[in-house]
Amino acid sequence: MEIKKKKQTLFRLFIRQIIILAAAFFLEVSVLLVLFNTGVSSGLIMRADYTQNYIRDNQKEISESDPFDPSLLPFTCKYGIFDEEGKLQDGTLRGKDLETAEKLAVNRDDSQWGFTVIPREKGICIVHYDILAQFSSPLLYRFLPNPEILLLILFVVLMILIVIINALSFGKKLRKELAPLADEIQQVKGKELELDCRSSDIKEFNDILLALNDMKQELSRSLKAQWETEQRRKDNISALAHDIKAPLTIIKGNAELMKEETDLEELYMQADAVDANADRIEEYIKLLIEETKTDTETTESRDKSFSIGEFMENTEMECRNLCRVHHIPVTVERHSQKGVVCADSEQIRRALMNLILNGIEHTKESEGLKVSLDYREGIFRAELEDFGEGFTREALKHCKEQFYTENAERSGSHYGMGMYFADSVAGKYGGKLEYYNKNGGDGAVVVFSVRLG
Repeated sequence: MEIKKKKQTLFRLFIRQIIILAAAFFLEVSVLLVLFNTGVSSGLIMRADYTQNYIRDNQKEISESDPFDPSLLPFTCKYGIFDEEGKLQDGTLRGKDLETAEKLAVNRDDSQWGFTVIPREKGICIVHYDILAQFSSPLLYRFLPNPEILLLILFVVLMILIVIINALSFGKKLRKELAPLADEIQQVKGKELELDCRSSDIKEFNDILLALNDMKQELSRSLKAQWETEQRRKDNISALAHDIKAPLTIIKGNAELMKEETDLEELYMQADAVDANADRIEEYIKLLIEETKTDTETTESRDKSFSIGEFMENTEMECRNLCRVHHIPVTVERHSQKGVVCADSEQIRRALMNLILNGIEHTKESEGLKVSLDYREGIFRAELEDFGEGFTREALKHCKEQFYTENAERSGSHYGMGMYFADSVAGKYGGKLEYYNKNGGDGAVVVFSVRLG
C-alpha cells in the first residue's frame, strides 16, 4: 500500500513545542512582574528601600523619643537601645544581629549594611532591617516569606507546572502519531504479514511505516525460506561433530606417541588419555543426537553439583594433553579453587576445550599458550592468551556467528562452531565471551566467564 507522506516533521514539531514553552515562560514572568508592581503601587508591598528611607526621614523623632517609643520604627525592624558605654538597655535584637550591634555601639560605626546608628541624648539607638521588599501587613509579614522569595517560589512552581503540562501535551501528540507504528510492529511480531499498514502525520514516522511495509513483504518471503534453513541447520549440527575434534586429536596424538614410547608408566598414562577421550567421543555423539530433537521434545537438564577445584584440575589436565600432542608449550594458572557449584560441567568444559583448541591452532609453536583459571565471588573465569597473528578486523565482528568459516580469518581450518558454542554457554549462565587482540599485534586474548554462584 502506498502511504501518503505528510509535510510535518519531527523538527518542526519540536520547534513548535519549544516556542510554546518559551511563550509560556515569558507570560509567566510578565504576570508575576505585573502582580509585584501592582502590589507595590497599591501599598500591599513595601519597596526594598522603604525602611531605610523611613528611618532616615524620621531620624530626629527617633533620636528625641524619651522614653523610646518602638512604634516610631516600622514593624519590620529590630532595634537596640545602648548606653554611652555600649551596653544594651532595651531592644529586640538577638543572636548575631545583637553581637554586630554591640560592636557598632562601642565603635560608633555607621557603615554596616542593614544597620543604622541613631545618636540619642544618653546613648545610641541601633536599628537593623533587611533591604528587601516586605509586606505592609503585619499578618502577611509574619506568616509568608518576603515578596521576592514568594515571587521566586511561585515562578518555580508555575515553571514546573508549565513543563509538566507541555510534556503531557507533547507526549499525547507523540503517542497518537506512534500508534500506527506500534500497530505495524505488533503485526510483524505476530507475523500478520497480510494486513495493510497505516499512516502517520509525521514524515519520519511515515517513512518508518513505509520501510516496515517493505520489510513485511521481505519477511514474508524470508519466513518461507527459514523453515527450509532450520531443517538444514539441524542436519548440519548432527553432521558437524565439531566437539569431537579435541578428543580425536588427543587420541591420535597419544597413539602416535605410544609407537615411540618405551617407558611403561608413560604408556599407561597415554592409554588412559586415549580411553578417557574415547568415552568423551561417545558422550558427544549422544549430545549430537539430542541436538536433532524438535523444539517440542523436552530434554532433561544436565545441571549437577561439582567441585570447582576438581573441575579446574581436569580442565588443566586435558589442556596439557591437547598441547602435548601438538608439541605446544602451555602455562596454566589456577586461583581460588574452593567451592561446589551446580551447572552442566560437561558443557562448560566443552566450551573451554573449543577455545583452547582454537588457541593451539593459531598460536606460534615456539610461544605456546597461557591459560588462567579463576573462581571467586560466584564467577568462574578462564583467560586464554595465544601468540599468533590475532583476529582480523572481519573476524572480530563475526567470529561468534554460527558456522563462520572464512579461512582467511586467523587461517584456521574449522567449522565455525567453537566461538559460537562458547558464547552460547556463557550467555546461558549469565556470563560473557570477550576477545581482543593484544597491543603490538602479538596474538589475541579470549576471556570466558560464567556465573555459577
